[in-house]
Amino acid sequence: MKPTAKAAVVRVIHDLILADGILDTREMELLSTLYAEYGAKPVDVLSADECTLAEALSILSEADPALRHKLLTDCLRLSMSDNICAREEAMLLLALRSSLTLNLTGHDGVISVRGSQRIQLENFQVLYVESEYDEEVNASISEQFREICTELRLAGFDFVYLPQIACNYRDMSDDELLKLGHFLYPQVNDERLRTLILQLRDLSTARFCREQLATALDFKGLVDVGPSLLFKINESLVGNEPVSNFMLLEIGDDALESVREMIDLFGQYHQNAHIRYLREESGRFIVRGLHKQIFDILMLRKGIRSRVVIDPSRERIYFPDADVELEKVHRREKALYALLLLESQSGGVNLNKTRRRQTATASRTAHAAHTRKICHHLSPLRRRCKQGSFSIEFRFALADDESSPAPTHQPERHFAPRRQLRGRAQHLRQLRREHFARIDLLL
Repeated sequence: MKPTAKAAVVRVIHDLILADGILDTREMELLSTLYAEYGAKPVDVLSADECTLAEALSILSEADPALRHKLLTDCLRLSMSDNICAREEAMLLLALRSSLTLNLTGHDGVISVRGSQRIQLENFQVLYVESEYDEEVNASISEQFREICTELRLAGFDFVYLPQIACNYRDMSDDELLKLGHFLYPQVNDERLRTLILQLRDLSTARFCREQLATALDFKGLVDVGPSLLFKINESLVGNEPVSNFMLLEIGDDALESVREMIDLFGQYHQNAHIRYLREESGRFIVRGLHKQIFDILMLRKGIRSRVVIDPSRERIYFPDADVELEKVHRREKALYALLLLESQSGGVNLNKTRRRQTATASRTAHAAHTRKICHHLSPLRRRCKQGSFSIEFRFALADDESSPAPTHQPERHFAPRRQLRGRAQHLRQLRREHFARIDLLL
């Protein structure tokens, strides 16, 4: 087995053990056995720590079918080692089986998302996603919406269908939605809230996935995706960085049949004991998880291109398109900001030093440093020379600038024994080689 495949196997096993948040001693004993069976070494464990679940499943999808079936069997044995398969473990097993053996999830079946700005999908929520509007699938969901919600609710899931949420908002009056908006965002004015209401009533799955989830939240897996159901599998650590793992399950033209097939697979690993009663309808709003994030994305928009209004009489700088005012800034900073805006019409203000000036400054600094180093070594010699019957003259220059003028000290004419001068000359030549300077002795 290749080292990459070993690391991928270890990543899957570790995520399964940590899925329910409990470490059992029986799981640890089985883990040692699995290490030996797959030939996993400490270096493979370290490599697995830097590998995401999506990368691991991508590697294993190209592995030998026998290896994939063995891994699925071992993971099922590992999940039941403590005599119970938790819901989180069942979700990971569903992703493994769909990706490695049944090929139900397509190319990007499991997506690992890094970073702090992530989609806030609860573990029990199922979101319908698509990058382009599919008329047949959406018609199927609209006709069988109640049946789909009931099937998922009995299995412990909550179905989130953005067009249905938009329909609920359209059934409510503007006054009711304004009260809700003022309660959630008391600092926002009526004009901005009315814009939010229009956006909520016009929610589109394809546009929301492309413009908000794929772009604003950097969910690259939704850039080009067919009609699918999005589940959250688990949270894991990759190189001490939190990563969210999601599963995309493609659905056919008959949405209800695809949902039932998924629930049947999930039911093989976990039997739900609780029915989900959390649902949104006209006059009833969910303000947690993805439902609240939809409000926040549309209200607290980022990266908006807006006009700038400068009001000198009120010392006010305002961005009308984003409904934001520059606050808690001294008027001196506001004046500087306004100056930079005005100067941008003529090319802006260059606050950096020119390259020529930077080069000259660096050259003088290096020259001064070499001078101090040479003078430090020559000071004892100079003191001895003044006590005797001879003197020296020295010149030094930077090694990379031999043509630069060097400061010169005029010599005093004295005489001294040639043997002493020869020894001093050898010492100074050694200093020249060590400190990259040129020292000339004039006797």
